[in-house]
Amino acid sequence: MTTTQRYVLNAFPEPPDETYGFELLGRLMPDGIGASRLYPTLERLEFHGWVAHRVEKPEECEERPPRTMFYLTADGARWRLAERQRKPHAWPTPYASG
Repeated sequence: MTTTQRYVLNAFPEPPDETYGFELLGRLMPDGIGASRLYPTLERLEFHGWVAHRVEKPEECEERPPRTMFYLTADGARWRLAERQRKPHAWPTPYASG
């Protein structure tokens, strides 16, 4: 697991809440993680089954384009918790929700 992967997983809200890329970037930019690192990392986390995504339905969007919403899977939430307990020194401070 890379440091970037830890930061990205750490930026996710607890399930079942979801987030979108720009919101994640807002949390991660102060740590030096921009779009060029975020989106490839999300793909890798999704490959491992720890993160999943969905595209908003038109009725959820009102007058803006649909967002791609990302969320931790149950496996991702369990894995994140286990890793935080196993290696607490390796994880950044959790981000405030909201």
